[in-house]
Amino acid sequence: MQNPAVQRMLQDAVKWIAEPYNGASADDLKWNPAPAKEASQRLADITADLPPDQAALVVKQSMPTIQKIAGLEGHLSGPAGFTNLSKVVDSLGDTPEARDLTKQIAQAFRDQVNKWEGFFTDPFNGYIKGALNSGASPTLAVAVAAQLKADGKTRVADSVLHSVVNVIRDLQTKIKQDVSEYGELTKDLSWLIATSKDKTDTRADDEGHRCLCCQTGPGLAEQGERSRRSPDGGCEITHNRRRCARRCA
Repeated sequence: MQNPAVQRMLQDAVKWIAEPYNGASADDLKWNPAPAKEASQRLADITADLPPDQAALVVKQSMPTIQKIAGLEGHLSGPAGFTNLSKVVDSLGDTPEARDLTKQIAQAFRDQVNKWEGFFTDPFNGYIKGALNSGASPTLAVAVAAQLKADGKTRVADSVLHSVVNVIRDLQTKIKQDVSEYGELTKDLSWLIATSKDKTDTRADDEGHRCLCCQTGPGLAEQGERSRRSPDGGCEITHNRRRCARRCA
C-alpha cells in the first residue's frame, strides 16, 4: 500500500466516487436520489475490482460520501443505494477493519431503516430483498439490525432479520427448483442422446462390414449404385467415408 502510484490511484477513485455530489444542496442530499444512486454504483464498481485491503481503504476514505448515500430519505431512495453498499461490504473481506467499516455503514443506514422500515423489509419489493436477489450477502442488513437492537429498536431489528430469513428461504427454494429443473433437462438430454445412438446405422463401422454398394453378386453392385450412393458419389451407409470411399470410387 506504500506504492505512491497505487495511493494516487485510490485517491483519484475516492474523488470520482464523490463526484456526483459536487455542487449538491442540502435539499439534494435529503430528497434527490440521483447522486446517491450514481455514487453508490461507482463505489460498488471500484471496490469489486480491488483486493480487500485496498477496498477497505477506499471505503474508509469514502465514508463522508457513504453517509450522504445512506442519509437520503428512504421512501425516495429506491433499492440501489442499499444494494450497492451491501455489495461494497462484501468486498471488504472478514477482518477486524472490515467489520468496523461494516458497522459504520450500518450506523449510517440505521435512522432511515428505522424511519422507513416497510420500504426496507417489504416481502415483495423491499430494499433488503432487492439487495439479496442481486447477489449481495445479508451482512449489511444483519449489521443494521444489530445497530437497531443496540439502540433499543428491537421490533424494527426483528423485522429486518425476519425479512432476511424470508428472502434467504425464498432463494433456497428457487435454487432447489432450478436444480430439479436442471436434473429433468439432463434426463431428457440423456434420453435424446441414447435414442440417437440407437437409430445410428452401424453396419459399416469396421473393416469386416462392407456397405451395400461394395457387395458383389448378381445385381447387388448395380442396385447399390442406384440406392446407396449420394449425389457426390460417396457412400451414405458407412460411418467411415474415407474407408468406404476406396471401395465405392
